[in-house]
Amino acid sequence: MPETGLDWEVFAVRGSGQKARGTRGARSRTVPAPARSARGVSSYDPLAAAPAGPAPEGSAPGERGQVAHAVAGALAAVGHPRGEVRDLLAALREAVAGDAKDRDAVAEILVGLPPALLVELDCVSRPSGAVGAFGGVKARRALLRASDGHPAVAALLSMDENGGLREEAVVRLAGIPGPLPAAMLALRTDDWAEAVRHRARVGLMWRLEPDEAAAVVPILDARRGRRRSEGIFEVYRDAYRAEHLPTRRHGHARDLAASGTPQLRRFGHELSRVLGIADERALLRTALRDPDHSCRSAAGHELLRRARGRHRDRTALALLKVADPLIRERAVEALPPFSDPFPLAGALADRSPNVRAAARRRLVAGGTDPAAAYRQLLELPPAAGMVPGLLIGLGECGGEEDLAELHDRFDTDHQAQRRAARAGAVLLTKAWLPGPQGGRHDAR
Repeated sequence: MPETGLDWEVFAVRGSGQKARGTRGARSRTVPAPARSARGVSSYDPLAAAPAGPAPEGSAPGERGQVAHAVAGALAAVGHPRGEVRDLLAALREAVAGDAKDRDAVAEILVGLPPALLVELDCVSRPSGAVGAFGGVKARRALLRASDGHPAVAALLSMDENGGLREEAVVRLAGIPGPLPAAMLALRTDDWAEAVRHRARVGLMWRLEPDEAAAVVPILDARRGRRRSEGIFEVYRDAYRAEHLPTRRHGHARDLAASGTPQLRRFGHELSRVLGIADERALLRTALRDPDHSCRSAAGHELLRRARGRHRDRTALALLKVADPLIRERAVEALPPFSDPFPLAGALADRSPNVRAAARRRLVAGGTDPAAAYRQLLELPPAAGMVPGLLIGLGECGGEEDLAELHDRFDTDHQAQRRAARAGAVLLTKAWLPGPQGGRHDAR
């Protein structure tokens, strides 16, 4: 049988297959490969136009791949229901045993699967005899070694129940470039066999091309926090940082940061911050406009960490417009004490009570009474949209004399102001009514 030419000595796996072989893979069995799942035909019947049994030996080239494409398309049309993944796995296993066109179709399908579905496909692949098996262990190993290094065969067999076979498939995947081998290596970094995990981790550290990273990062991100993953996401990020060509890795980081996939965009922004290629203008643009909350928050915290000297106040004021209330609170705390309430009007009227409290502390540090500041701002508000927040803020720190101001707003034409005035009056009343033990409910 032809071999792939892969040097097993490079990966030091000669004779190590038995280490990863567990009791689950010790038995070999021969089970015919059904064209449909063992559960029967699904409701949408993706194989309605397919032959009822395995394709005959004289079937046209690519016919099995067309069947697999039909199953994958039917699954995508109904949102990839979890229970129907076995239909797809059976079709893939049947097609990968066909000719080169069938295997190319399998590779195309696997590359297009979402990370969550790829993980589910890995789960239903064991035991091997449950869905569309290739035969016994010897038959599956012979298929792997006779496939002339095709990534689709190695990809499916990397999910086998036999640990030694998974390890051999992982080593073969490590010698094949492209996004499909990279995605399968990322999936096997969470394998339960230590030898398989080690081979997958070693092979994954060379997968730094943009198309490979686009396949790797979502899978690694989905597996973060799992005990067997052992921080592989951070290890992969460090491998990107250690790439020898700075201009190349900088370009990759920018491409990833501009991706439409949230996981890739977060990874790219994190790389840009670590590599120091994101200036303050780019960070501020990310903090204010990026559609992903994690990217906005990380950029805002990085800006506050970098802000020094006279630029600190300007940066903090700009960050008062971000969506994350924690960043707005930190931005207010980074400001110097204020005696004039107007620069802090937005923070004093913020929708977050923590931000309002932080702004009041800045006024107290500057020697200004927060209640007096709220009264001054309500007399001449900077914007009509701030009035509801100012009314609630006055209820949080005002005195009994401010109840009249709040009561006057109960019948205003603006619904938001009416609601805010009632909420402020409730807060103010709770703060000044006698408590159960004769004290006062001081909610300030």
